[in-house]
Amino acid sequence: MIDAAGSPIRDHARDAQTVDFMVELESIRDPGSRSSFVMTLGDALGQAFGESNRTTPRQAAVMMLNAARRQVDGISVLAEIIHMYEGPSAKERFLILADAGSIAPVMRNEHCDEVRRLLEALPPLDERILWRAMDLEEDPRPIVVGGPMGIFDYLLSMNAGPDGLPPSLLFIEQVAARVDWKSAQALSAWNDARALEFNLAAQLAEIRSHVRRQAEAKPADPCVIVMFDPEPDDSGMIAVRHWVHRALGPWHPEPGPVRHAAETDLEDAVADIIQSAEACWETPETPLRIEFVLPYSLLNMDVAWFQTRRGTVQAKTLGLRYPVVVRSLERMQTRDIHPPWRQRWNALMNGGRLRCHWHVLTGSEANLELWHAQLASDRSLTSVVLAGPATTGPCLDALKVAMAEGVGLALWDRRESAPGDVVRQVIQALVTGSSVHELPHKVQRIRENASLELGTSREQHTGRHITLLWDDPNRLVDNERGHTPFVGGTA
Repeated sequence: MIDAAGSPIRDHARDAQTVDFMVELESIRDPGSRSSFVMTLGDALGQAFGESNRTTPRQAAVMMLNAARRQVDGISVLAEIIHMYEGPSAKERFLILADAGSIAPVMRNEHCDEVRRLLEALPPLDERILWRAMDLEEDPRPIVVGGPMGIFDYLLSMNAGPDGLPPSLLFIEQVAARVDWKSAQALSAWNDARALEFNLAAQLAEIRSHVRRQAEAKPADPCVIVMFDPEPDDSGMIAVRHWVHRALGPWHPEPGPVRHAAETDLEDAVADIIQSAEACWETPETPLRIEFVLPYSLLNMDVAWFQTRRGTVQAKTLGLRYPVVVRSLERMQTRDIHPPWRQRWNALMNGGRLRCHWHVLTGSEANLELWHAQLASDRSLTSVVLAGPATTGPCLDALKVAMAEGVGLALWDRRESAPGDVVRQVIQALVTGSSVHELPHKVQRIRENASLELGTSREQHTGRHITLLWDDPNRLVDNERGHTPFVGGTA
């Protein structure tokens, strides 16, 4: 299908009708036939599918249709497989329903040769990072030889995305964002010419802006993100979601399986996640950070002192082994406060001295209003220190105010009756002197100091109770229940 500007588009209503037709085919309904059908299509498309007998007929149909849509001749190939298994009338009906989908425009050979020469002249690039940045559904990535030229040639066989932009043009944008100025200009000019030719200038401009933000962001450190997402059915169960960003580089977290647990079982669920991440880490010597994305109701949870293999001699406390920070689930899911969040975070990361806005607990609403006004009027205040735990009440209210104003860094003591002067001295030492980038590691060292104390001294040590909210707006994850896609990444 083609839009008014002559650009190919994806018709999702037509896709739904096509899937409805496919699930009624005997060769897809029957598990044994379905396995043979999927294998035949995979061989024809040059693509390996998972075990189809573990999927429903509808899941298999969606998987096969998407795979066919991604290749220029994929729909025709799928139609021939349907002909083979179901006969000519089924093939004709399928082609009527499937239409042409998002057919990538065909590039002329001389244009392809021109960009191949540009790619050939480039210094070596990290192909793994380039492929991850493409964010395609091909996982794991196919084996492609020939460096960037080989990837470009491979992508020429793939269909356009929902916006009509061929993956090969997206790839050239990713390369242009990572090379010297002169090479980038030549690659961008080539892309601009193709976009004009295919009536895709607006789509290319949008993706170029996104790619440049992504490439200009600082490389993201390896980390595990664990999200506690309470189920909406009042069952008391919590969906434990997690993502692993495996290596230093552009932000590309990989989702893992979702677990479901009661609040009392969260520590065991987290232990399983961390042990799995440790077992398959790409570069074990690289320091890892653990980030907990928590709802307001759980922000004061003692997650830094969760243990793996607890109850054994191999037990390890997370906050002693890794920097552990918390983040806000509600803010990650609220799009309209993301711009001020990014603005104040950028001021924090690019500024010099860390400026804290200290919260004073008086129980007065007027005090919170004044504190809020001071924060809103001074964009150089990039962090806050709460006067008490982030539980229900004035301290949590102050934290919500700070997050709405874009503050991404906060510190507090989780105790209801902490020695205020001692806590203030400890936090003042934390936020004074060294770079803000060192703060998660400084908090880890304070936790280590607490662990070296004995008896009641350990329990009274501020390091045993300190929480660091370190909420980077560039390190977003896609929650199944909806929010914005991630962009970029900072360390």
